[in-house]
Amino acid sequence: MQPPLSPPPPDLHPTLGASLSGTNLERAGDHNQRVMLQAIRVSGPLTRADLGRLTGLTPPAIANITRRLLNDGLILEVGRMQGTRGQPAMRLAINPDGCFAIGVNVDRDNVTLVVLDLLGQVRHRAVLEACFPLPEAVSAFFTAQMDTLTRTQAFPLSRIIGIGVALPDDLGRVNLPNRPKSFEAWSTTDIAGLFTAVTPLPVFVENDAAAAALGELQFGYGLRDPSFFYVLINQGLGGGMVIDGHYFRGAQGRSGELGFLPIVSPAPRPAPWKRRFRCRRCLPISPPGAASSPGRNSCWNWTTSANSFWRTGWIWRPNC
Repeated sequence: MQPPLSPPPPDLHPTLGASLSGTNLERAGDHNQRVMLQAIRVSGPLTRADLGRLTGLTPPAIANITRRLLNDGLILEVGRMQGTRGQPAMRLAINPDGCFAIGVNVDRDNVTLVVLDLLGQVRHRAVLEACFPLPEAVSAFFTAQMDTLTRTQAFPLSRIIGIGVALPDDLGRVNLPNRPKSFEAWSTTDIAGLFTAVTPLPVFVENDAAAAALGELQFGYGLRDPSFFYVLINQGLGGGMVIDGHYFRGAQGRSGELGFLPIVSPAPRPAPWKRRFRCRRCLPISPPGAASSPGRNSCWNWTTSANSFWRTGWIWRPNC
């Protein structure tokens, strides 16, 4: 008699199981290993029997993969299940120190670096507050942080498996207020090369809103609901669309783009029911070409950057 399946987290969405399906085809070991890690991370600790029911893999495949994961230090044996007939089954859990990843977010007013463990927990964070940081400043900040990690030996360098870089699309092309001319350097910068010049680790570059949505899918709201839309608000406005547990990029890779959707304001309506709102973090002037009165074309980015705006059932920016 097999031991009962360990109960998943109470708020775990049942359709998440679709992403935990393994395959018994030959040369599918890497895929099955990822499936196994995901199953243990999301629903663990689990027994090998639990893994078989979740992934559909055969007992020999599960035995081989779990042995490999144990030898690589990615999972741990955390004790036997009690209260079942026969020999209690060993439970398996993720080893948080099994590997680490570095995340870098480059924005127009700051650069943030974090180190995450295998459970997605932030183990190190550093922030560079800078207005329109140039590539040279980002490279110097990253180099200093890598030197700090190496000197303090906070994480074994052999266990750091890669770098993820998130930044807005067209970072050097969008003409925001107070942006220096030199900021256009981002348009011709090799983003991945900026980091591989410091360390040979693999670098993955992603749109900031897409990266945020993927993070939410793996570690946040996506564990409860497999379909959602993530809205990222900073000096611009962006979004990421997740459908049935998969990030949806669209034909042009910008399915969640909000900041440059054109909007047209209708003629102004009577003032009595207008309500005024002020942004907490706003820019002092409006960008060239932005609408300054109702009845003109505008876009969402300029609206979020305004000193203040009137909300009347449509969105536009008045003279301030």
